[in-house]
Amino acid sequence: MGQRPISIDRDQVRSGVENGYQHFDYAQRLALATEYHAFLTVMKVDDSITTVVDDQVHVGVVTGEPVYTGR
Repeated sequence: MGQRPISIDRDQVRSGVENGYQHFDYAQRLALATEYHAFLTVMKVDDSITTVVDDQVHVGVVTGEPVYTGR
């Protein structure tokens, strides 16, 4: 069974997005912050994930807790 979601404040995520994605417009930053917050608080180990990057679909499985890599 998967682990419990981590606890992270929505404002913390939004602040990080505001700092790291200043080249996006406000609506894009708000949507991204919402998506990141959901990913960090709802997803758990063994959940399936799907995303689209550059018109390519990527499918994966969450294998561990989130880790900040500094990139």
